[in-house]
Amino acid sequence: MNGILELFNERWQQAQSYWNGLSRREQQLCMVGGAAIIVWVIWQGILNPLAERQQAAEQRLAASQKLLLSIQEQANEIVSLRQGQPGKTRYLVLPLDEMVNRTARDYNLRITGVRSVRDTLQVDLDTVGFDRLLEWLVNLEQQGGVEIRELEVEAADKPGQVNVNALRIQKSA
Repeated sequence: MNGILELFNERWQQAQSYWNGLSRREQQLCMVGGAAIIVWVIWQGILNPLAERQQAAEQRLAASQKLLLSIQEQANEIVSLRQGQPGKTRYLVLPLDEMVNRTARDYNLRITGVRSVRDTLQVDLDTVGFDRLLEWLVNLEQQGGVEIRELEVEAADKPGQVNVNALRIQKSA
């Protein structure tokens, strides 16, 4: 340990003699340069990374606030849909063909064929009661957001029953 202190004292005396050997102007120049280097090290090592972290945190906060606003808007829309038109959202998320099949089962209708033609669906039904057909179509419109583009029916042999010759539907825009 004494050897280290002696070495330190020796180096310190050399530095002091070197410093005293410099002119006053050179000493001032070294002090200004040293101060500038210290300021630069502090800036690059501490202040700049802190500023970058703050900026990144502000960007994350802004993105989170934007996401929160979007979620709140969607939640408000869902609440208003449920309050204003009960059951309207029940089938909105289903693809058109799945919605038609599911609702037909709910109304005990027998689908004999389904064809997709561009953005519409051509549905073939077995003989059905007229009232039940109308209830099903109203349900599709109100709860599924479906438009009936074409409907052609004719009376069946049994009273109150109809044969559906053409039924073409599509999702509302």
